[in-house]
Amino acid sequence: MRDEPADSSAPPNLRARWQQISSPALDRGLGRGQRIGLVAGVAVVIVLVGVVLAAVMSSGSTKGGTHSSTSTTLKTTTTTRPRAVVSSKVCPLTDLPAPGGKAPQRPALAVKIGNDFSSRPQSGLDQADIVYEEMAEGGITRYMAVFQCRTHR
Repeated sequence: MRDEPADSSAPPNLRARWQQISSPALDRGLGRGQRIGLVAGVAVVIVLVGVVLAAVMSSGSTKGGTHSSTSTTLKTTTTTRPRAVVSSKVCPLTDLPAPGGKAPQRPALAVKIGNDFSSRPQSGLDQADIVYEEMAEGGITRYMAVFQCRTHR
């Protein structure tokens, strides 16, 4: 067992802490099986590090002193975005028949509409192609109406 601190005039709480630290369980150290496991674990880690280093070192070297070279030829290309294929008879957002038999070729328009008590009644939601309801602050929700195919008259 370990000796008490050299200063015997140490406060009682320090002496109690010292006794906890120097308990007999700590004096025993690692058992034989634990030491063998620790040594085996360290050996495995060292072997793995060696394998990784060998793989990294060999990937950058050339074999037999031969050098391989690659050449790159730069070629100018023009990239065009393909236009979305939209059937003129159906609305792209709803896949329903287009009003008048032809879907308009315009981008969709999204509008946020409040859903709190003072914003009611909302109008135009029935004319939207898609309506999303999302949470806002304080438990209040908002609508996002997306218009593309239908026109308001």
